[in-house]
Amino acid sequence: MRLQTTLVAAAALSLVLLVAAAPVSAGGRNLGQVHWDKRVKAAKCVANGRAGKTSFSLRGGGVRRSFNPSDRYRAASVVKAMLMVAYLRRYSERGLDGSERERLKIMIRRSDNDAATEIRDIVGNASLEAIAEKLGMRCFGTASSWGSTQICSRDMALFMKKIEELLPRRHRQFAIGLLKRIVTKQRWGIAEVTGWTPFFKGGWYDDAPSDWRVHQIALLRGPKREELAVAILTSGQTSKGYGIATIRKVARALIGPVTRRAGG
Repeated sequence: MRLQTTLVAAAALSLVLLVAAAPVSAGGRNLGQVHWDKRVKAAKCVANGRAGKTSFSLRGGGVRRSFNPSDRYRAASVVKAMLMVAYLRRYSERGLDGSERERLKIMIRRSDNDAATEIRDIVGNASLEAIAEKLGMRCFGTASSWGSTQICSRDMALFMKKIEELLPRRHRQFAIGLLKRIVTKQRWGIAEVTGWTPFFKGGWYDDAPSDWRVHQIALLRGPKREELAVAILTSGQTSKGYGIATIRKVARALIGPVTRRAGG
């Protein structure tokens, strides 16, 4: 009788562990059961129909998909998310004063360039390189100007997937809150998901009047604890608005049906 009770308890524990280990569902289905090949094919078709170059990567629920994942781009303002992490890791053993919190707030929520320069001057490129090395980011390379930092979509999707682990516990809620509360005029593209909460950062820069880089990186959290990390990077866009439209169209093709389904 004791043996039977033990076996029943062991079976119950195994079932609990199995459920806990399973990928979280999207609309009743595991993210791994979504027809990602179809979604990626649609997103590739959109990307190939746009001017310039586009890359994207997605990670989550045991799923990894990408298009031109190793193509390198200059980061523009998406690197500000890494600068924030580097700063908070540097001061992980103490709280932040009001001026520090304000500097980080305007750098992330409003994408303030002066604040980013101040942060980079404090932490240095070595702190960014340390994060890249810790995560195994293969395309990453620093530059004299933070906006010219070299990135690829694979690395940035990985960074967003791991961002909470990188953040010190003391500062985690503050940092994630900033990525959640980006100002309204910058809430485009991936951030337009339905039913999911986006934690994200965008970036844009005109290398010439008709040659824009427009990027977006995000961690999306669904109503059933689903998580998807997405990075969409572009170059050669004819305007900022055109680049935003490219990211919006690619995001809708890649994750729109998934997030709408999971969101009800």
